Amino acid sequence: VAHDAAPIAQCVINLLSNAAKYSGPDKPIKLVMEREGQGVRIQVIDRGIGIPDSDVRQIFEPFFRGADASVRRRKGTGIGLAITFYIVSAHNGSVDVVSRPGEGSTFSLWFPAVGAGPLTRKGA
Repeated sequence: VAHDAAPIAQCVINLLSNAAKYSGPDKPIKLVMEREGQGVRIQVIDRGIGIPDSDVRQIFEPFFRGADASVRRRKGTGIGLAITFYIVSAHNGSVDVVSRPGEGSTFSLWFPAVGAGPLTRKGA
């Protein structure tokens, strides 16, 4: 994929940081990178507190923090996911999230392969 390494690394760091923040020290975090269709997918999978359906639609908005008290107790500005979304979008990619409260979250970043043409995959 054609990409700017530092911003993409920042996206992965944002997702790993959130996974660590919202998971306990005894809960594993998994990082996966693989080819998918006409591109590459990077996933960060955690078994943390998860995200309620009511918050999923807003988590990529700048400064959004969930209403749940367990979220508000943790430090953060609410801009990491917004920055991630903008960086991935600037690379013609997409961001997806699948989450269940109490079970964890899977965030996926997808980037098109060089010469793949227009975005062929829908994201968040």
